[in-house]
Amino acid sequence: MGLQRFGIVATGVLLLTAATGSMVGAQSPSAGTGASPGTAWSITYIPGVKGDSFFATTVCGAQAKAAELGVSLDVQLPPEFSAQAELPILQAAVQRGSNGIIIFPDDPVGLTAAMKEAQAAGVKVHTFSADVTDPTARSANVHLDLSVGGELAGEKLAEALGGTGKVFVMNVIKGISSTDARQAGFERAMAKYPGITYLGGLFGNNDPTKSAEVTAALIQANPDLTGIYATNIFSGLGAINAVRQAGLTDQIKVILHDTAGPEVEALRSGDVIGLIGTNAFQMGSEAVSAMVKDLNGEVPDYSIAQELYITKDNIDDPTVQQENVYKDTCS
Repeated sequence: MGLQRFGIVATGVLLLTAATGSMVGAQSPSAGTGASPGTAWSITYIPGVKGDSFFATTVCGAQAKAAELGVSLDVQLPPEFSAQAELPILQAAVQRGSNGIIIFPDDPVGLTAAMKEAQAAGVKVHTFSADVTDPTARSANVHLDLSVGGELAGEKLAEALGGTGKVFVMNVIKGISSTDARQAGFERAMAKYPGITYLGGLFGNNDPTKSAEVTAALIQANPDLTGIYATNIFSGLGAINAVRQAGLTDQIKVILHDTAGPEVEALRSGDVIGLIGTNAFQMGSEAVSAMVKDLNGEVPDYSIAQELYITKDNIDDPTVQQENVYKDTCS
């Protein structure tokens, strides 16, 4: 069975994308003005890429918080996972007079100059989930310690393998701080298990087809492979497809990071043994809350629940469904 099974991801999020260009709340003063607390600020929200249920769910949280606080929120989803796709969106937000920009940086270096230019123009710039290498390019970073989720995946995979076997990480693009942190956490866990051979991390360019090719090649070179941890949905769907095509679903245990619809389906079908779920809705909400605090001259603090290991045993728990399973559309 090919990747067509997972086509609902992009379709569902395109429905959301079409709805997020409108503004929430009242019009606001131009960038850089020192308005008092309660001002209807104008904020531009730039998640990493369209077609990703994690980002779609953060949008739902961001929109809900913007409506609650009475600020304007313009959501702009880049068409691809790259600094080149985000750069014109960021620059246009400055030209429009946004007071604040919240961005998931698709590149830890490539957006730095533009972010500094935005700050020089009086615009507050926050990163969320991932970050840039130069922290002076932003005034805040709203994030979890994503290495904890990767370490949790490593512990659960080692437990499922009985502390022995051969494993690797199917990652996204080298240099993305969030997914690199997940791999680092997984490696921290693997260091505790001398009976497990860790083959390292490989990269699938955030593309299911490429990730499937990379995984298939590794399986061919290591027919005794017993475990895979994939750091996001696209790397995960590619890994699942390669394992299935090789007829090794019973031999190779897979844990995926994220909880998009196709990943939940893979859990229910037995293609994977577990998922690492982030409270993406809360992350989007807290990102907007922190930005408003910053614009009002307050400390931009935030609080996000730590990630959760999800299996068939708890996937239908109402709290897990509400807080840790991603949504393609906001309801």
